[in-house]
Amino acid sequence: MNYLKKLLGSFSFRLYLFFFLMVGGAAWFIVSRSLQAVDVSVSQAAEEVLVDTANLLAEQLSHELQDGKIKVEKLREQVPAYLQRRLHANIYENVKTRPDLQLYVTDARGIVIFDSTGLATGQDFSQWRDVKLTLSGQYGARSSPLDYRRATADEEEKGLFVAAPIVAEDRVVGVLTVVKGKTYLGDYVLNTNRNIKWYAVMVLAVSLLTGAFITWWLWRSIRKLSGYAKQLGRGNHVEQPKIIHSEFKPLANAMESMYRDLEGKEYVENYVHTLAHELKSPLTGMIATTELLQRDKLPADASRQFIGNLHASATRMAALIERLLQLAAVENRHQLEYRQQVNLADCVNKLMPDFQHRIAAKNLTVAIDIADDMQVSGEPTLIAGCISNLLDNAIDFTRHNTTLQVKAQLTDDAQIVSIIDGGEGIADFARPRLFERFFSTARPHSQQRSSGLGLAFVKQAMALHGGQVTLDNHPDGGTVARLIFPLKHQSLPSH
Repeated sequence: MNYLKKLLGSFSFRLYLFFFLMVGGAAWFIVSRSLQAVDVSVSQAAEEVLVDTANLLAEQLSHELQDGKIKVEKLREQVPAYLQRRLHANIYENVKTRPDLQLYVTDARGIVIFDSTGLATGQDFSQWRDVKLTLSGQYGARSSPLDYRRATADEEEKGLFVAAPIVAEDRVVGVLTVVKGKTYLGDYVLNTNRNIKWYAVMVLAVSLLTGAFITWWLWRSIRKLSGYAKQLGRGNHVEQPKIIHSEFKPLANAMESMYRDLEGKEYVENYVHTLAHELKSPLTGMIATTELLQRDKLPADASRQFIGNLHASATRMAALIERLLQLAAVENRHQLEYRQQVNLADCVNKLMPDFQHRIAAKNLTVAIDIADDMQVSGEPTLIAGCISNLLDNAIDFTRHNTTLQVKAQLTDDAQIVSIIDGGEGIADFARPRLFERFFSTARPHSQQRSSGLGLAFVKQAMALHGGQVTLDNHPDGGTVARLIFPLKHQSLPSH
């Protein structure tokens, strides 16, 4: 029941129902009009032939008058012979096997002097429309029951009566009427109507199938747009669906533009809020320090210590702002600016001097296992930034006198860069929040925290490359960070 309600309430079903009613109504109107037109057209065609036939026979009788009287002896001989003929006439889809034309002749008073059926001879037909009008010099015809004794009859039992005058010296001396039963005309009408209905059903079926296809085609685009809008409404930035319809494409573009505008506004608001929050504490400390420095008779050693604290706070603030700017630049991008082949071994070796002092301070051993020819396709600056951030974290959390491993390997579907430290691993409470902006855990030796922006930067940068970053506890201890570059995104370099 719920499915039925959902179906009846859907836009696609209503659209198809409207199309069905419109096409069905148009088909019914056209077919009904066509059937009426066929009936009328067949009757008109038959009547025209009967007019010619009646006038031909009437003219023949006009030439056989004797003393102004109509001679019907030849008709009495010829008409029965004509009606006894056996035919085999293929008239399109109908086969005619015997003649069916009847006729009768009346004198100037309207009295029947000859009837091919033999039933009406001697009857007064002067008031019948065909005879009455013809005797008065007009065109006479009627549609009446074939049996003159019946006042009403079904259409199959009626006939088409067409009369022509028999003329002698410009005077109407009688009337010859030819009769065609409608049951014979009905065969042609029936076949034609049957064909029209069959063609109409075929056209209707094709129209409905076409309508169903068009409705499904539109429904698919609408469903894509609906799903796209729902994803954007949840804050998920997904790829814009591929829509063929030119009418819906601007709508999809407008939704994308609106999402980016709203996302940009929210992005700025969040960053202003977080930046203010992160800078508030060091600024408060700096203000307190400057107030102490303004006091008189402050010992030199204390002044130097306070100045050092100011410098350290300013340095941390500058680093925080720099990290924020880097992350903002990556998060506001939707694709790489360019791609080129990056040699991983060269990239890591160029970064190592930046960490040499810290590596030496902890007496770490660095083991690099990367093939000289291994390359990934991407933006060199971003790839270097990802590796640099992971190395920075690994050095902070690794214990003294341990080994820091940097590896790269090729699998069936990806190229993976792994950095394994010798630390204590990831605490369970921190796992869900590792890639949140400004989330950071205390370093094991100094208890200091970082800006919490490094891993967020790595996540965004890897997403631009179509890849991902993962952090897990290593089975042998420590943490393993992986940069995964899927092979399907390793296209040829483009500049």
